[in-house]
Amino acid sequence: ALEPAVNAIASALILGQVFHPMVYASLLPVFAGVALASSSELSFTMFGFATAMASNFAFVTRNVLATKFGSTGDMGTEMIERKTNQLAVLTIVATAVLFPLALLL
Repeated sequence: ALEPAVNAIASALILGQVFHPMVYASLLPVFAGVALASSSELSFTMFGFATAMASNFAFVTRNVLATKFGSTGDMGTEMIERKTNQLAVLTIVATAVLFPLALLL
């Protein structure tokens, strides 16, 4: 649920794409909602929170880097086609890299 907030922060830090302050203000209810839901969750653990945040950072890194390097390579003639193909290639490469680890575990 915190992926939009992490995405906004990563876009500002990596891409230099700073949004209007109201965009950041609109993320405050998301922070509050996640904090409220997590505080009342009986099975909340820091390990679960850390792995969820690691997942957020992984997806955000993929999206931000795809945006940063979106114009490199020949992956299609239109922008939407190029972005879709690029994310497909990134997903396939990630699967190929993690597949041996999944087999090991």
